[in-house]
Amino acid sequence: MLLFASCGQQHQAKTVVQEFVDQHVAEPSARSDISIVKFDSTNVINDSVILAMRANADTIQRYKKPIKYAEGSIGGKLYVARIAYTIYGVEFSDTYYLDDQLTRVIAFKSN
Repeated sequence: MLLFASCGQQHQAKTVVQEFVDQHVAEPSARSDISIVKFDSTNVINDSVILAMRANADTIQRYKKPIKYAEGSIGGKLYVARIAYTIYGVEFSDTYYLDDQLTRVIAFKSN
């Protein structure tokens, strides 16, 4: 039963991340389907790390500025989804941090 719950959570994470990427990537029509390479959770990311990741995300050229995150608290348990995709055949990998309800992206970083 735990495996099914995990698969459902991973599917939900992929949906949220894909919507976020489609909103913010500079050329969404050139992007391949997103695949989740790794999915886990963490309690060790604090607010200052999240704010630093958000500031750094604004420097990633393949994303439109400004990057907008949904409002709400940013601390506590987060889900972590490492994704892979291509844009015009160039491979990219990012790590996304989602809230504990898997409804919004809190921050992300390029790998």
